Amino acid sequence: MRMCAAILLGLMSMPVAWADEKKAQSCAQSLQGEPKLIYDVSAAAVAAGGDVKDTLESKTRSLVMDGKVTRSSARASAEAAGSCLKLMKS
Repeated sequence: MRMCAAILLGLMSMPVAWADEKKAQSCAQSLQGEPKLIYDVSAAAVAAGGDVKDTLESKTRSLVMDGKVTRSSARASAEAAGSCLKLMKS
């Protein structure tokens, strides 16, 4: 009986996760350029349970080092991407 309750509880929480991911993806459609790139490389890690801030910092830093995001715009681009990524956690 406890196992059934645990499975039911798990199934009940799944649609919420999908809905949040859909909200984040919908938000990301409005992003362009660097913010979209940062979102794309960060989304999987956040969806898997990663912390939004930590993920953004590490992924954006890597993109800057690779020359794909300029240092001068990195913070603003990460903040724009982060506003969509936070929707996965809401």
